[in-house]
Amino acid sequence: MSGDYMQGNWYIFALACLASVVSVIWHLQICMIILCVWLLYLYKTKRLRKLPIFLSLAVYFFFYFYIPTFDQTSLIQLDNSPKTHQGKIVGSILNSNKKIEFLLENNRQNKNSLSFIFQKTTPPSILKLN
Repeated sequence: MSGDYMQGNWYIFALACLASVVSVIWHLQICMIILCVWLLYLYKTKRLRKLPIFLSLAVYFFFYFYIPTFDQTSLIQLDNSPKTHQGKIVGSILNSNKKIEFLLENNRQNKNSLSFIFQKTTPPSILKLN
């Protein structure tokens, strides 16, 4: 009878996992409080023993710290406006049907940058090679 008290309690671990997902995604810490109150109620009414309670709390905290948070303010805004870059092409130019790839040395900063020109969006006639 030692393993009988864990049988049939899978939904408790699943709800603990669900509570941690809701806590992380919507920043609702009340899910933890509701889970603890519910587990305490099940324990006090002798419907649940200590081991499933501790394991469900372990499942909650594992998934709470395992699931990454998503911060809306940390999104990078891309600037799609056309820019003019001047410099010297260093190395070979790789030309394919879809793109032109080359290494450009900036005149002002003396830094190299890998440059791509996609032929579907930008016609290759814009590229001036001296």
